[in-house]
Amino acid sequence: MCLSLALVSGWLPAHEVEAATVVSVVDWKDEKQVMDGLGGAYAFNKADGIKQIYDQDPVRGRELLDLMFSDEKGIGLEIVRVIIGDGGIVNPQTKAEWGNRYYDGPSDSIWPEQDGGFVWDQPDWAAKKADFDSAQVWIMKEAMAYGVDTFYANAWTPPYWMKTNNSVLGQSGAKLRPEHYQNYADYLVQYALGYKREFGIPITHIGPANESEAAHASYSGFVITAAEYKDFMQNYLGPTLKKAVDEGAFAALDVAPPKIVAPEGTNLGASVNFFRPMLEDAASSQYIDVFSTHLYGTSSFNNGPMTSTGTGGSYPELLRQFPLWQTEYMTQNSNSSASVNTQTYANQTITDGVYWGNLLSHMFASDPGFNAFLWWWPVANNGSDGSDLIRLAHTGSPQGNGSTVTGEYRIFKRFYTFGNFSRFIKPNDVRIGATRVPVSGTNITAYKNPDRNEFSIIAVNSSTTGQEVTFKLDNFPEGVKAVVGYRTTGSENQKRLEPIRVVDGAFTANLPAHSVITFVPEKEDNLPGLDYRRDIFSTLEAEHHDGASADFKAVPVGEGHALTGVGNGDYIKFANVNFADGSANGGIVRRHILGMNAILASVNGGIIEVRVDDPEKGKVVGAFTIPGNRNGDQYQSYSIQLDTGDNAAYGHRDVYMVFRGKDNALFNIDRFEFNQTVHPSGSLLTNGSFEAVPGPAWERAYGNSGTTLERTNLQSYSAPVTAANSTTAYSIRVADREEAANGASQVITGKLTPGAKYKTNGFFMPSAQGATGSIRLIALDADGKVVSSTTVAERSNLEAMVWSQVDAIFTYVAPTVDFATLKIVFSDSETSELYLDEVALVPYVDKAELIALLSTNPTREQYTEEEWQALMALVDEGWASVASPEADQATVDAKAALLAEALAPQRQAATALSGPAEVAAGESFDLTFGIVNYDGSGMALDTTITYDHEKLEFVAPLALDDDLLVVGYDDQQPGKIRILNVFLGELQAAPVGDLMQLQFKAKREATSGDVQIAASDVLLADNDIVEIAIAGSSHTLHVGAINKALLAELIEEAQTLYANATEGRLVGQYPVGSKAPLQAAIAKAIEIADNPAASQAQLDQAAGDLRQAMETFKALVITSIPGDFNQDNRISVGDLALVAKSYGKTSTDADWDTVKASDLNHDGVIDIQDLVLLARMIFDWSNE
Repeated sequence: MCLSLALVSGWLPAHEVEAATVVSVVDWKDEKQVMDGLGGAYAFNKADGIKQIYDQDPVRGRELLDLMFSDEKGIGLEIVRVIIGDGGIVNPQTKAEWGNRYYDGPSDSIWPEQDGGFVWDQPDWAAKKADFDSAQVWIMKEAMAYGVDTFYANAWTPPYWMKTNNSVLGQSGAKLRPEHYQNYADYLVQYALGYKREFGIPITHIGPANESEAAHASYSGFVITAAEYKDFMQNYLGPTLKKAVDEGAFAALDVAPPKIVAPEGTNLGASVNFFRPMLEDAASSQYIDVFSTHLYGTSSFNNGPMTSTGTGGSYPELLRQFPLWQTEYMTQNSNSSASVNTQTYANQTITDGVYWGNLLSHMFASDPGFNAFLWWWPVANNGSDGSDLIRLAHTGSPQGNGSTVTGEYRIFKRFYTFGNFSRFIKPNDVRIGATRVPVSGTNITAYKNPDRNEFSIIAVNSSTTGQEVTFKLDNFPEGVKAVVGYRTTGSENQKRLEPIRVVDGAFTANLPAHSVITFVPEKEDNLPGLDYRRDIFSTLEAEHHDGASADFKAVPVGEGHALTGVGNGDYIKFANVNFADGSANGGIVRRHILGMNAILASVNGGIIEVRVDDPEKGKVVGAFTIPGNRNGDQYQSYSIQLDTGDNAAYGHRDVYMVFRGKDNALFNIDRFEFNQTVHPSGSLLTNGSFEAVPGPAWERAYGNSGTTLERTNLQSYSAPVTAANSTTAYSIRVADREEAANGASQVITGKLTPGAKYKTNGFFMPSAQGATGSIRLIALDADGKVVSSTTVAERSNLEAMVWSQVDAIFTYVAPTVDFATLKIVFSDSETSELYLDEVALVPYVDKAELIALLSTNPTREQYTEEEWQALMALVDEGWASVASPEADQATVDAKAALLAEALAPQRQAATALSGPAEVAAGESFDLTFGIVNYDGSGMALDTTITYDHEKLEFVAPLALDDDLLVVGYDDQQPGKIRILNVFLGELQAAPVGDLMQLQFKAKREATSGDVQIAASDVLLADNDIVEIAIAGSSHTLHVGAINKALLAELIEEAQTLYANATEGRLVGQYPVGSKAPLQAAIAKAIEIADNPAASQAQLDQAAGDLRQAMETFKALVITSIPGDFNQDNRISVGDLALVAKSYGKTSTDADWDTVKASDLNHDGVIDIQDLVLLARMIFDWSNE
């Protein structure tokens, strides 16, 4: 019994048991499987897109490589899977290939023709070598430079000439010819030898087949039966590789022979059941080094880890013979419809990220556990969401005719949660035991590096609420003082957290809702977080901004906070937001369509401008209009469409949320979210996206011949805006122009109002470099002759075959000549082909002038009471128009005109006083004195300042400008100071602005109340010695008297609490030694309360400190005694008997909820360990 106690006692310190914390026990000595790492595949030309970007822009290309392979800047992938090229030939006569080499097609074969032999043995090899399989060779060499040393080469099919269908396609019946079994074995072995010899790449693993239990007619593949696979492995591939090893072929190249990976079935069922004969027979399985499977079409591991099912079943014991690799998987759907879940925005967010965190945890925690997990494509440009972690943005033209990548890329949230594993689980790490589900919704796994005494604990929380979990580090090496977390949430991308101390071998952490966190030991060279970049698949939490115009306060909202106190002209910044090409999801649906929500509670309301690059001059890419007259606690979502043009929300941009409205209480802002919602544009044009056949709405601008318009899917900027079974998108092609100006047009006669403003927009893709895109209004007479032409938008130097946005806001001025028809025309400066998409003409309400007028700060003293009240009423009406989505241009212009007129009286020369609105008795403060609206000269100034001398005392005047002299002041009369100044230098020409700082102090004995400080009897002598009267001004502030009542009440309450508290170990008592800190806090508070010189700030601080000490003490009260199951206020044999009655119960029993309190170590079973723990508690209780 003593041995058992030694093993398990002390795992949970007494104070932690009392706190009833959720505990996950991580045991250093409970070793599981050795990990091989995580990685991904680059088959079917997926390295090509990355290389194309790198060749054009090495900096951007390096970003992508860092994201994949760098531990410092990315997710540190450790395994690279490539395809063993097959040449792609589907017709031996024409040598035609399936697919294409830019998007999703074949790769070069090392033995393309039977009679030709291996490519490196051919006479022209030296000339071909540089281009042979160049992208895959490049990506493997780049990976090697990052330290990757595991390269898995997998064949989808033998070359066409080895197969029964004379094609590389995996059609039904497409088999490897028996007479070529040996050739195929040689082919695979020579691939490993050749890539090391020719390219210096060590192929560490090789696979002879991919999903070959089924036919794949549209791409490379072959079909093999279980018996054929066994025969090939046992009699050909295995012996051929062994022979090469025995003959020293690999030793001669100083490289280890590759390990054979099989069977690579479509899912676990196919891999196990279909290929069971090969796996069970020692004659064939002796050659298999790694068991591999995919997970398509199955729910294996979705709901939890799998456990061995014995000799049979879906997870047989035979799997223990091999390391287990999951070598290909991604989010799946049955089609590429725009409505399926992989094509939706939600599939790219934290919801999807947490799914993958759970799946990885389940696979690694299975028994036996998987040793490696390979994503399908880490980076791709295919346009099918779910297949990649990073999506390369493409131009919108069909992929295959050439490179379609733009250099932009979007990072899905699953990239970061996958990286929570791949970045920290390295080859040869060992998984160790951990309480996987200490509380519902959590999923915890742990890993260690026994050589470096390092570890990683990965916690997934898929619940809708945060969870606090204590991690008990059992048997860990000495010296673990703190851990650092890397947290991925809806708003964070592996944010590096502040260190958490390890106390008594444990640390406690909060796991936010929908999060994945990796904890590692704190050290000097901990990796940085990855939250230096933001993206549109994360929320933008207002309180976590990257800069602001002011220090805003935060108020609680749910589990987070909202910013409050934002006013007119304020802003917050979100840095380095990656919009990529402005698409809310993957690539082939809703391309360049992005919505945004603002979640806030309105107070006065107003406008939130979404600007890029600069808070003042940056382009407005969207604007929220928020109604006012609210109480600031009703949070709701407001939605807009963002402008995703190439000069708007596109690429990596700094984003500024600029606030417009009345005063400093516009709204309380929680967060901003992106979405794929499509808002009607309100365009006056018909079919501006060209998704419908052009028909009569679109026509050449003028004339009866020449320009032709064709709806085409060869190029497209946007995609269908609604869910549809077809994901094909269209643009319009303008061709056969005899004159450049004769572009695509639509009749808009009668749709525009003279004097009204409109916004026009279009996306242009010219075929000529350097063209100028233009949008014009033309008027035609009854004979169709152009009688007037006005350019309303223009952009020069457009790139050839690249989509560029041309947009502008204009005021419509009707032609001065008679006309019959008005058209809007989209064209460029060339006569070559031009593609157009997403053209629009929208009524626009320009509120800029009104906002500018409302943002002025009129001086109260310059107006009569009647004028001031009228002005304030106009200000209220103006801001109401700003915040109203229904306000039209006429209304806005009328408000602006009235406001401009009302502001006119602000021309009288006057003084200005400004300062704090409130001070406490005993505090010092400053007022700023200045002169406004004076445009004359000045030599001297005489000013009288009056104030309430019962509450305030004047200290001194201080000049704020070196050219202002305070030559004297008279303060002999209580409550009145007369100050004389002389102007020097530049101030003689313009004696305006802030001139003096008037220093005051609120008297300590002052009673509460408002006081007014006024400037009056102000005379200014100008350069001609003419005395000019300057209007006075005043400033009102509130003086708060010293108040000790609150502190006195708290002291009395604390003394009562202290007197009535008893230290001990029983329910209702407090832990021994806990009263001393409270006593010290009381003494400190009394000391400050008795100090006659204590300020209000010191008194308030003392009250706050004492209140905190009281709350801390109250929280320590003992509410229950752990182990006291019969609630008799002690731990005894009676409690042991109660636990014994539940012995053997597990979490799967129906009555578990009634007995689970007896599961002291929270492992889901009541067993000897729980009895031993309780016995220890009884002994400890008796000995105290």
